[in-house]
Amino acid sequence: MAVTKTTQFANRYGLDFKIYAYPYTQGDDALMTVDYVNEVAVDFSSNTVWATGGIYHANQIPFSDPIEGTLTLSTQIMTSELLALAAGKDLSSFSGNTVVFSNSDSPQFYVIMGKTCWKDKNGVVYTDDITAFKVAPDKAFNVTYTGEGDPNSMDITFNLMEDTTHQVFQSSVSSYTKVASPTGNPSTSGYYELKSGYYEKSTDTSVNTSKTYYTKDS
Repeated sequence: MAVTKTTQFANRYGLDFKIYAYPYTQGDDALMTVDYVNEVAVDFSSNTVWATGGIYHANQIPFSDPIEGTLTLSTQIMTSELLALAAGKDLSSFSGNTVVFSNSDSPQFYVIMGKTCWKDKNGVVYTDDITAFKVAPDKAFNVTYTGEGDPNSMDITFNLMEDTTHQVFQSSVSSYTKVASPTGNPSTSGYYELKSGYYEKSTDTSVNTSKTYYTKDS
């Protein structure tokens, strides 16, 4: 069933995402894959200011301020590269498992691309492709070491920015249709596979009869 602008759906899934160097070019390899966090919170807004007029100084002409906001991840699972991100290191050159927080490091710019799922009233699941076109992480570290209670948790906040075309954030919900009789090369035929709840482009070069392939609805 193709998703439309009136399709009603709901979300109770996490968000898995990848981090790329900015600026992003199609085909670039991800610097980091994040598929283990508990929560990802996106919060942004744009205030409206008004030119007023008339005897009551009523609002007359609106002007929008630039979009400002954040994308914050909360996780109980850590990696050295995640700590490096919080320390303002350049992920493209970071290696090893020692992270030094230094005043000489400045956070880099990145692109975040993620996936989550929405489900409608008929149980149909849709994939939502999320893009934060340009972000810069806060240099911050907030962990409490304790021997009791829940495992410690860490938050990393990315500041949302505009790219060269003034884009800040994108959500693109898509539906997919099962291919009845797949033929040819799935990777060049635009076929997708359902993996861990998400539709991913197939990398198969020939049809695997044990798999189910899908095409993205326009």
